[in-house]
Amino acid sequence: MKKIVLFLVIALSFAACSKKEDVEPKGTASEVVGVYKLTSFTYQSKDGNAVYPELPVVQRGKETDFGTVTLTETDDLDKVTMGVDFTLPTAGFGDLEDDEFIEELEVVKNGSKYDLKLPSGSKLATINGNTLSLDGEGEDFSIAFTADR
Repeated sequence: MKKIVLFLVIALSFAACSKKEDVEPKGTASEVVGVYKLTSFTYQSKDGNAVYPELPVVQRGKETDFGTVTLTETDDLDKVTMGVDFTLPTAGFGDLEDDEFIEELEVVKNGSKYDLKLPSGSKLATINGNTLSLDGEGEDFSIAFTADR
C-alpha cells in the first residue's frame, strides 16, 4: 500500500510540473492589429477635396493611387496605434506616411464589431470582420475611408 501511495505522489508531482510556458493574456487590441488596404478614401477641406470611391487606382497596369492603414498593439493590451501610408497623387493629395498617425486608440468590443475610440471617448472607427471604416472630422476638414485586412 505504501508503494502505491508513494507512486501516486511521485506521479502527481510530475504531472503538476508542466513544461508549457504561461499563456500571455490577450487584450481586445490583438483581435484587430494588422495591415488594412484602402478600398475607398474621401478627404474634404476648404483647400480642396480628394475623393476615391474605389482604391487602388490602376493606370496602364500599375497602381498609382493606394494606401494602407496599420494598427499596432501598444503596451496597453486594449489600445492600438494607427499608422498610415497613403499615395494619392491623382487628386493632388500626394503622399502621407506616419507610423503614429493616431496614438492610443482604445479598442472596444461592440457585439461582433470593434470600435476604435479616441482618448476623449468619441468613436473614430469601426472594424467589422476584416473591414475598417473610419469617419472623422477636424476643425476645417473631414476624412472617411474603408480598408480591408
